[in-house]
Amino acid sequence: MRCVVIGFGSTIRSDDGIGPRIARRVKRLARSCDVLVFERQSLTPDLASDIQDADRVIFIDASAEQASGAIREQWIEAEADASVAMVHFLEPSALLEWCRRTSGKSPEGVLITVGGSNFEIGETLSPEVQQTIPAIVKRTLELIR
Repeated sequence: MRCVVIGFGSTIRSDDGIGPRIARRVKRLARSCDVLVFERQSLTPDLASDIQDADRVIFIDASAEQASGAIREQWIEAEADASVAMVHFLEPSALLEWCRRTSGKSPEGVLITVGGSNFEIGETLSPEVQQTIPAIVKRTLELIR
């Protein structure tokens, strides 16, 4: 199975940097040549060409809407009504839609989010978010195998 892992968020906004941190760890641990791993500040339309040949894309991000340290996994699909206007950032389902519209197909998507409590300027994760790293890395590796 060809997989892409995209950890996104701002690494200088404390808990918002969890996505890129997870991606970095997965990149070190994933030994398969069928896995591409990206660390991004945000999801942008140019990523559509990077994911178009994947079977599965795993998105990892922080959430201000979940309790701090709470992990949520949801399977997502391309949304036909998602805005595909030229924008500077996209939601994961909109990126899958960009892919569908440009290549005629869309990989399956999994969005893993972890609730954060601190989104202030800084590079340190809150203790609740830091504790989730091993579980999210483990689950991501399970999803790519």
